[in-house]
Amino acid sequence: MKQLTNKPATNLGHNNPPEDIKSIEFTNSAIEKLNVDNLGFKNKRYIEIPFVVSKGSHLKGLVLTISKATKTKNFTLRFWMNERYQRYNLGTYKSYKNSNDLGFTCVQVNKKQYDIYQEHTNDKGLYLTNPKVADKIKHT
Repeated sequence: MKQLTNKPATNLGHNNPPEDIKSIEFTNSAIEKLNVDNLGFKNKRYIEIPFVVSKGSHLKGLVLTISKATKTKNFTLRFWMNERYQRYNLGTYKSYKNSNDLGFTCVQVNKKQYDIYQEHTNDKGLYLTNPKVADKIKHT
């Protein structure tokens, strides 16, 4: 016999979104709809919200990191390398304003992440080289 639990529903509809968001779609509209003030930070300085992407995609490991203090939305790549958990900041979300200012949206992140994926992973999608180290070498 099933036992009843007193767990709150995680999907309450569009009018009452849950405080603890599990994941969001990889679209500009989904990122803009996130209200930073209504997110449940609790004791955390920032929260990471993963994107819903297909399993074999080059966007695997991409999350949206939201800071409690500055209320900025950053794209962060999470990956495993040499049995260690790594993070690499791809950039801060900036919405599209006009044709002169394209911002830093999902389209630009998709291109940047694809280049990183092609350069630093093998055929199985495992990271062989660290994008952070390669980025430092390119800028020096």
